[in-house]
Amino acid sequence: MASHQFEKITAGEEVLAIIVRHNFDSPGPNFFTPPEWPQQLGLLIYGKGKKISPHKHKSLKRETDTFTEVLVLLRGRLKIDLFDSKNNLIQSVILEPGEAILFASGGHALEILEDAKILEVKQGPYIGQEEKEFF
Repeated sequence: MASHQFEKITAGEEVLAIIVRHNFDSPGPNFFTPPEWPQQLGLLIYGKGKKISPHKHKSLKRETDTFTEVLVLLRGRLKIDLFDSKNNLIQSVILEPGEAILFASGGHALEILEDAKILEVKQGPYIGQEEKEFF
């Protein structure tokens, strides 16, 4: 995978975020997260005529003590500041339309650079602002 299409942002051994850029174009199922992570991030690129057999996912008990979140920028531009687990600013990135970021650890801050439409996917249940630690 070309680095300009996919980025893993780290602070030492800590993975802070994974970004999939709008120009990523490798055919097939592409998963960017290891299978043991509590949330999987993948991009499926198939040609016309591809069929996926009818299926459903089994209800299996899973436990996690981490929280991850994915943003998909549909419209606009975002500046995202990424912080390590000690609240140190590690890197700032710009997201363009069609790009996605998975927040894996540490913290983050957003600045809306252009009017934005953002799809957010995170683990639930959501318990409100009290689940956040502001710094």
